[in-house]
Amino acid sequence: MRYASPTGGSSGDCLTPQTACSLVQAVAVATSGNEVVVAPGAYAIADEDLVHPGPSVTGLNVHGTVGQRPVITTKQGLFFNGSGIRLADLSLIHTGVVTGLDMTGAGVTVERVEVHSSGTACSVRDGVIRDSLCVSTGFLGAAVEDSGSGSDTSTLLLRNVTAIATGGNSKAIHAEGTLRSVTINARNVIASGTGNDVDAFKGGGGGAGVTISVVLASSNFVTVTGQDGAPVTLPGTGDNQTEPPIFAETVTFHEAAGSPTVDHGVSDGGTGTSDLDGEARPQGSAVDIGADEFAVPRAPQGTTPLQDTTPPETRLVKAPKKKTTSTKATFTFTSEPGATFTCALDKRPAKRCISPFKAKMLKQGKHRLTVTAIDAAGNADASPATYRWKVMPKPSGR
Repeated sequence: MRYASPTGGSSGDCLTPQTACSLVQAVAVATSGNEVVVAPGAYAIADEDLVHPGPSVTGLNVHGTVGQRPVITTKQGLFFNGSGIRLADLSLIHTGVVTGLDMTGAGVTVERVEVHSSGTACSVRDGVIRDSLCVSTGFLGAAVEDSGSGSDTSTLLLRNVTAIATGGNSKAIHAEGTLRSVTINARNVIASGTGNDVDAFKGGGGGAGVTISVVLASSNFVTVTGQDGAPVTLPGTGDNQTEPPIFAETVTFHEAAGSPTVDHGVSDGGTGTSDLDGEARPQGSAVDIGADEFAVPRAPQGTTPLQDTTPPETRLVKAPKKKTTSTKATFTFTSEPGATFTCALDKRPAKRCISPFKAKMLKQGKHRLTVTAIDAAGNADASPATYRWKVMPKPSGR
């Protein structure tokens, strides 16, 4: 057992909660079969991959606490190349342009994991992604992909995944191979991309005997492409949906009441027992489609079920002075337990963020930050916290 903490150091054996290390150190000293317990909080990994020591280390289990996902911010992304590795109950904010979560080993498990990436979000070569959210905002990015040029064969199972790609010509699900056969088997998946929702490509025509396919059931998608004879399940066939899902918000993509995805999934041996937030599946007559299970709070027997419709309050705790010469600014903020946040700086679009939020290389002039809290039920603060300040010229002679 190894332990990681937001305040942990970069050395030590990390064997107890009292001697917890940084996340990078805890993973680095783990051995085959080790469990790495990641304490709740915010982890910033600067300019380095979280690379496990190599394929000789197998069966690693890196996880947070169900319903309390630690938030990891990194530019380079997280990379694991051992087999049998499990990642669970984590949130990843990837600010780079390549891949947020990259797992190249065989038989891996990703469950109740949230990834937001400005490149490709979730790249998994073989195994299962379950009850997870993968969001790509990058040009030509993919929310979920199984691709590569190796000569092995891989099968990726997607169960209750929400895959969203919003960048130009992006794909929600992408399967590709040249020398290797790739099969993606998806059930209870929401797939939405700007280029294609689902894309399969046999790179360079593919080698002899290479097959690339994407099979979807009980899923929600509209557009598909199968290149070089790579078969993809057609939209609207079987029990697949084409009616757009309805989300309460578009950061963590919780479902809203009335969404066609609610109670329209089908359980099988790969279906999980809880959704991304750790809430039990199913909540209604059937499991929902996507990472979120729409939850209606229980009411006393014989009364009408209740629904949490009360939005959270966003509170700024720390902000820069109203007039400052500093081109950097740090904000801290809070809300109710379990809330997540979006930050919009000046005229830029809102993105998922954590406290503290740091802005740098600010130009002289007026600036504005808007912070919005979103509670576990998907309610967004209707009156977000907004702060305005001005960066002044430095006095001459300095």
